[in-house]
Amino acid sequence: MDRSFITHITCPKNAAIVSTIINMAQNLNLYLIAEGVETY
Repeated sequence: MDRSFITHITCPKNAAIVSTIINMAQNLNLYLIAEGVETY
């Protein structure tokens, strides 16, 4: 997951996108790596 999604996570629409991506990865048993989170 790119940092651009995480940067604006306080916006409800962006939070919904992030949540959907995480849920989809979990349902497909995929690993999800978030880039740039340490600088958030």
